[in-house]
Amino acid sequence: LQIATATTLQKGEATRTEIPSLNHCYPDNNASCLKTIRKKEIYLFFYVFAAVVIVLTVFGNLLVIISVSHFKQLHTPTNLLVLSLAVVDFLIGLFVIPFEFSEAIEECWYFGETICPFYINYSSILVLVSVLNLMTISVDRYIAVCHPFFYSTEITNARMGFCIILIWLVALVYTVIFIYFTGGEIVADNCVGMCRLFHYQEWWIVHFIANFALPVSVMIFLYGVIFLVVRSHARAIRSVVQNVAEAESKKRTLSKSSERKAAKTLGIVVVVFIIFVSPSYLLNFLALSLSASNKLLTELSDSFFLLSNMNSGVNPYIYAFFYSWFRQAVKMILTFKITSPSKVMKIKERKMQNVCLVLIF
Repeated sequence: LQIATATTLQKGEATRTEIPSLNHCYPDNNASCLKTIRKKEIYLFFYVFAAVVIVLTVFGNLLVIISVSHFKQLHTPTNLLVLSLAVVDFLIGLFVIPFEFSEAIEECWYFGETICPFYINYSSILVLVSVLNLMTISVDRYIAVCHPFFYSTEITNARMGFCIILIWLVALVYTVIFIYFTGGEIVADNCVGMCRLFHYQEWWIVHFIANFALPVSVMIFLYGVIFLVVRSHARAIRSVVQNVAEAESKKRTLSKSSERKAAKTLGIVVVVFIIFVSPSYLLNFLALSLSASNKLLTELSDSFFLLSNMNSGVNPYIYAFFYSWFRQAVKMILTFKITSPSKVMKIKERKMQNVCLVLIF
């Protein structure tokens, strides 16, 4: 099937209007799925956009991985979580987003029946690991801010490393059980050229709760508590230093600045994550409620799922670029100074303490 044309009259002149038509994913196979034929300029725009997103996602997370891994000053429990998040987001940018963009642009799965189940499995694992990492970061920051003495004595790098391993194991076990032991089936959606996971409605509801509703609820609750505690501490500090000499006014300014920075970071983390992730899950939940197959809902669901994965590209710039230690590390990486033994990044202890106070991921 080729581009259909239609003739319309406008001010006495005949104009030709191109109407996008449909074609099979595999033109020589009438059993293959249908796809929309678009102009070459539209395909070019989408593929350039996809390339930019993939490069930014992979490059940004790679900088975080190198920074935290290379500089021993950054080997803290919180930064180990940041490293784990960067690793999974790097893998999403490298092995998930390209397939998602290809399927969204072409409206077809061109990578074969063998790769399809493998892709469904590892993409599900990576997405869940990313969400669990974010939730664990909120727990880590809650303990650090609300129970600082317990955090400094009990939360060690070794224990955080064990927690990260547990996160990956939980995601692996959950995904295997959800796909293979609860009636799930990876099929071609009644035509060749599609890669879909079909499941019973009640299990999709469980999936919605486990992958979205529960983690987001935990994050919002804990970040809300952190915000209240930070404000309470800031007010207490201001009341103590209210009548001291002018020399102390700088400290009050720093306290207010830290409070605003913490509040700003909290808002960015929670709002951006929800904006990127919630449309996909809420739309899927709506489709389940309607209990009907709808092409528009399917296309929107694919687009929003791609949007949720693009959150992986935003994470490095939210969680890292706001802080001086990361900018300093990136500068050394890009100028190749990390390869020189005489060039070692030194972060003052005072700066690291300030980062711990305001780095509310």
